[in-house]
Amino acid sequence: DMCILIFCGIVMGFQHQKQPHGVSNLFLSMFAPCLFMPVPCLRCLGSGQIMLQRERSHGLHVTAYALARMAVDLLDVLLGAMVYVTTYYMVLSPKLPSEYYLTAILLISCVTSGWGYLV
Repeated sequence: DMCILIFCGIVMGFQHQKQPHGVSNLFLSMFAPCLFMPVPCLRCLGSGQIMLQRERSHGLHVTAYALARMAVDLLDVLLGAMVYVTTYYMVLSPKLPSEYYLTAILLISCVTSGWGYLV
């Protein structure tokens, strides 16, 4: 998953070097994490269904299990956003501070991961 985000950051950075301050470039740079961030979140609760059913029959609360898995996967989501922004920013080298890109991508990553958990 991180390799895909690194690859997307490099490709988007090279693609946007001709016109680094275009509005469409900012939109497209946010579009890549929107596509690839929900994928690990979709696997979060679906991978251990047999174990979940077995533990549920012995008294495990499913809500507590789901919230714990989401809390642990939040680190992966935030790390993925940081990796993407770092590679994109290093390749593009824009005049804007990196905090603008990082804040936008972190918020987008949290929203899209929430949609991934919901699905």
